[in-house]
Amino acid sequence: MIPRILFALPAWLLYTALMVPLILIGAVLVPILALGGPLTMTLRPSQKYPGRTVLAWAWRWMWIFSNEEDGLDGTANCFWPPAPTYLKRAWQIIRWSAWRNNVGNARWLPFFGITVNPAKVKVYPQPFNFKEGPFIARQGWCSEVKFCWNPKQPDWTKRRYCWIGWRMAQQTQVTHGVGFAVHAWYSL
Repeated sequence: MIPRILFALPAWLLYTALMVPLILIGAVLVPILALGGPLTMTLRPSQKYPGRTVLAWAWRWMWIFSNEEDGLDGTANCFWPPAPTYLKRAWQIIRWSAWRNNVGNARWLPFFGITVNPAKVKVYPQPFNFKEGPFIARQGWCSEVKFCWNPKQPDWTKRRYCWIGWRMAQQTQVTHGVGFAVHAWYSL
């Protein structure tokens, strides 16, 4: 398992080296534009999810800092309810687009996101437990690793997991725009 993780490290490091500057730029631009209110945003049809309307930045050059799935404020997919006031909406956009889903549309660009084809995904070991791990999944140069830090913990609510990479093991059909995620210490 360790050699397979070593194979994944170069892609993860390159991804991080390219993504961190974009995240920092977004951390500055998103709050400024969120406080700019309606002049900086527009409601429009999602470019990736037919039939869905998303709140997006008014300028094409800000597309990478938008979110075609959930919108700038997380309301298009009903993840969060719409904020009732201008300042609360600005704060919600900052939390959603600058912190939680920073550079949200990067997953639609080559290298930052991938199209997962389950027929091409190799998972080790077989059979694997998607919820609990441990496993390493790979498609081409992209990898995903999941393992439990404290697997002997009898109370499953107290188990903590590490999950790094492009989320491919959970896909059951060809899925476009699968992004990279890092969860170093989370619970189910």
